[in-house]
Amino acid sequence: MNNTAFLADMANGYNGGNGNFNHQPIVYRVTPYPAGGMIGTAEDLAHFIKALTPPAGQSGELFTNPQTLQTLFSSSSPDPANRPTPHHGFMPQRGAYPAFGHGGNRPGFSANLTIVPELRFGFAILTNVSGESNLITALSQLLLGEPPASSYYNAVIPNAEAFEGRFITARRTYGDFMDVLSHAGLMTPLADIIALDANTIQFSLEGWGSATYRQIAPHIFTLYDASEAPFVGQVFPQLHFRMEDGVAVQIMDAGGFDYTIRPEGRTTGILVASLIAYIVGGGFFLLAPIVMFVVFIIRRKKRKPSTHFDRFQIGMMLAGTAMTINSTIEPLLFAFNSNRTLAEMSIYIWLNWIFVGLMLLSLAGGIWQWKSKEGSKILFITTAIISAMFIVLLQNWNFFTFL
Repeated sequence: MNNTAFLADMANGYNGGNGNFNHQPIVYRVTPYPAGGMIGTAEDLAHFIKALTPPAGQSGELFTNPQTLQTLFSSSSPDPANRPTPHHGFMPQRGAYPAFGHGGNRPGFSANLTIVPELRFGFAILTNVSGESNLITALSQLLLGEPPASSYYNAVIPNAEAFEGRFITARRTYGDFMDVLSHAGLMTPLADIIALDANTIQFSLEGWGSATYRQIAPHIFTLYDASEAPFVGQVFPQLHFRMEDGVAVQIMDAGGFDYTIRPEGRTTGILVASLIAYIVGGGFFLLAPIVMFVVFIIRRKKRKPSTHFDRFQIGMMLAGTAMTINSTIEPLLFAFNSNRTLAEMSIYIWLNWIFVGLMLLSLAGGIWQWKSKEGSKILFITTAIISAMFIVLLQNWNFFTFL
């Protein structure tokens, strides 16, 4: 693979459609949980495919033991229910023969590699334009052929209502501030399953439309109608559900786009309650500088000097104001451009910790000066309570967690 690197001789990428293509600036950065970012040619990928499809019984150019190739194309974690699972980085592909592949994209570019070990056949599809998923999917299906007819027996299948729920993609970051963006559907679309009858479900992907599926075996649904959402039908030709205690907890898809049920602590109700708490706390802290300025003017007219207690009160408020602004900027940066470096975002996490430290120091100082006859004790207590609520809220949504 002589022409494969990470930033060398890169082609021009484009975005747009309907004949109006615009040059896509190169994006060197990747999301915090990194993509490969490799740049290469179709010819190099062809060499890679040949190395992974040697004659039967041979090991090929990459391995010394033929068994290694068999292991490579076996399930990374075998599923007793025979649901689709990753095969050591490759995803099962639907076709006339067992096939495995992996795709990826970045702004203006996409790549898809597929291998059929049994036939010693494979192909790579590369594009340099956004919105190419229909082309890649259709071409892949044409080359792979139709899968064999279903061999499922007429087993007793559960009512479709058992699969209803709201799901979130498993391909997301966990344990950092982007959690709130993911569960709000701002980073990746949420999915909804609604039962249409005892054997038919509607699978809706926010922003992409809905398709209907029919159950062909227990917990397995195949595409029935995607006329209103062709993209959904192409990416999700079949849905396998993993159940726990009779409840659907995961949608497993051969293409690596699994969805999991939203956790109890991340439901729409929790999101709304968190937003209300954020507006209340943030609004309080954003209004605080105005209130303090008015108080300062009044005190100055009355020639009433500020006390140490007042200064600690002001310090706690200003720390809350700064943290409100910082924690608002933090997710907005990712909402508008997810291709950001860790160094860019780490500063906002550090600032949140600094502001918490200033809040706690100001709280301790206010308690130390509690016996002062000057200053509003009620305002101080209110600020302390809202500060604690705000810190707990941000901690719950991982705004103090480094990526």
